[in-house]
Amino acid sequence: QYNKIFGTCRIPCVPLDMLQFNRKSTHIIVMHKNHFFKMTVFGESKPLSERQILENLKCILAQSTEPAPPIGILTSDNRDCWAKYYKDLMCGNEATLCEIQQSLFLVCFDDKMPGCDPDYPNKQTKGGHQFIHGGGSCANSGNRWFDKTVQFIIGCDGCLGLTYEHSPSEGQPIAYMVDYLYTFIKKDIGKQIPDNCVNEVPTKLCFKVNDATNANVEQAKENIDKLVANFELE
Repeated sequence: QYNKIFGTCRIPCVPLDMLQFNRKSTHIIVMHKNHFFKMTVFGESKPLSERQILENLKCILAQSTEPAPPIGILTSDNRDCWAKYYKDLMCGNEATLCEIQQSLFLVCFDDKMPGCDPDYPNKQTKGGHQFIHGGGSCANSGNRWFDKTVQFIIGCDGCLGLTYEHSPSEGQPIAYMVDYLYTFIKKDIGKQIPDNCVNEVPTKLCFKVNDATNANVEQAKENIDKLVANFELE
């Protein structure tokens, strides 16, 4: 099951979803304010350095200062609804969808969560809401692609966690991965990785949106907000 953590995506279908595996992927998708960017993290089978990754992320954030339509919110809806939305979205967007689905994982840079800190009993509760649903259509629920197995989420207040799509594997491989990452960060191993001579500039992925997709986005917004309002966690 460890082989199914990265490069895996759930594809909406009727009457049954499919799982797509892309173990040879070399790129990730970075999301910020609902924008999608393709960022290649391996060149000639070698990873980028910490410095190169940071510079690429800064480049992405500089190109996405204003919110985009929350296309990602479609993935939050009921699977049968999303499968219908997917058919509309496929029209003219096959290449963009392919890049998202074939990515190793997502990194989501979030805006503030609704309310203020006193509205939450502690940071763990606030983070839990952020990682599970993103705060609704007026917050970060559109800054996701819930079909991807792993989405690393970075809050503007320093909150860090992940959202996990459970169908490819059980939770234990994910727990082991988190333990590994924690040790990697604590020992600052990333500093040891040298610059890669192959470093592609991140590419912005754009969607062509028709009237049907606009209507589907509005319906998905309404549905996710109902789920958020009905969700309690402390």
